[in-house]
Amino acid sequence: MTPWPAQLYVNLIDPSANLPSAHRHRAVKHASLRLAIASGFNNVLAIGASRNIGYYSAVRLLRLGSSVTFLLRNPSVFDGNEELAPFISSGKAILVKGDAMKQAEIKSAWDAASEHGSIDVILFTVGGIPSFSLKRGVFMTPENLVTQCLLNLLCTIPTDLSTPPKLVAITSMGVTHDSHKRVPVLLKPLYAYGLAAPHKDKVGAERVISYFTGWPWNAKADGEPGDNIMGANEPAYRISEGDISGWTVSRKDVAHFIVDAVTKRWNEFGDKTMTIAY
Repeated sequence: MTPWPAQLYVNLIDPSANLPSAHRHRAVKHASLRLAIASGFNNVLAIGASRNIGYYSAVRLLRLGSSVTFLLRNPSVFDGNEELAPFISSGKAILVKGDAMKQAEIKSAWDAASEHGSIDVILFTVGGIPSFSLKRGVFMTPENLVTQCLLNLLCTIPTDLSTPPKLVAITSMGVTHDSHKRVPVLLKPLYAYGLAAPHKDKVGAERVISYFTGWPWNAKADGEPGDNIMGANEPAYRISEGDISGWTVSRKDVAHFIVDAVTKRWNEFGDKTMTIAY
């Protein structure tokens, strides 16, 4: 198998240990597999493991005796898979139909994995396949696939877990401003153009990881993902210093504006009469 011309970041997150960012390892090719196996996980929830790194990692863990719950948009992807067949028959490999872009369906995966005991680790290896058109160039659909799936995963972690699971999340080197400087010159065009769209998504995923773990994020060195990746947090209402067309607004949204204006945007709205409406 020809190696992909890129390095990977294997983000190893242990919620039970308050450790610094030394937990984050840069790895190439199969290093992620060795790291995962070394921890001896018994019950694994795998997101994005229908192929590539996630699949190979899951198979190795199954061979070591782990139970692995796969969340798959299309479980038939494993039909005729002789490598997985004995693990599916024995109940060690559990296939759950669902889309990680939908919180309700990723919650179903949590529930299915929990039936086999405490979840020790989440293996998150979601990745998209870029498309190309003359009009748009290289693009992803959706453009925030990895970021949104990771947010959905972290936002649906069950609150009744006795021990928080460890998280292994795959991103990529060269996605931030600082790490892009270390990319070999011959690969810079590939990173700048061919991989630009998926790498913007990976930046979003790394930003999510830094937020949930408390790891420092240097906006100057690493950049900030745009609203198209993280999701714009815009209010449903409109505000204006003059009259606007609109005759309804809820009391909750008025309260939202009041608190936002007083606590964060007084320099913008102070000494003014504002109109608010949908």
